[in-house]
Amino acid sequence: MVTIIEQHVTERGRKRRRAVDLNELRGQLGDPARHDQADWIAIRTRVADRVPAHIFEIWLADLELIAVDQDGFLLLGCRAQTRSWLEGRFGPLLQATASSVARRLRLASEAEAKAISVLPAAPAPQPNSWTSAAALTYQLPRDQQEAS
Repeated sequence: MVTIIEQHVTERGRKRRRAVDLNELRGQLGDPARHDQADWIAIRTRVADRVPAHIFEIWLADLELIAVDQDGFLLLGCRAQTRSWLEGRFGPLLQATASSVARRLRLASEAEAKAISVLPAAPAPQPNSWTSAAALTYQLPRDQQEAS
């Protein structure tokens, strides 16, 4: 179990801290499918057309699709330091643009971003012992060793 402490804002606007189980949170998020990626590319292109190029490059170019939540929202990863500013400044534009391609999106919370980056969706494939041993013990043939 991997747990972090997250600061959140309550419905009354109060800042509170809470423990978040990243394993549980990761279970609620899915990897983006091809159609999700295609929708994100369409949204990103439309947003780039709506803001000046230098603004896009500074603030929006680093946004990336990192997951899809249980409600079908595209979750975008961004730097934690700029998340709330981006949400306030560009949130309505991002949401309106997503609606134009019949999608919904939001910036991932810090906990969601950590759950994605810390916990893989599926375990990485393990190389078989023959491949590993072969990779470690391979030597050039003698005629090639002498030439080098």
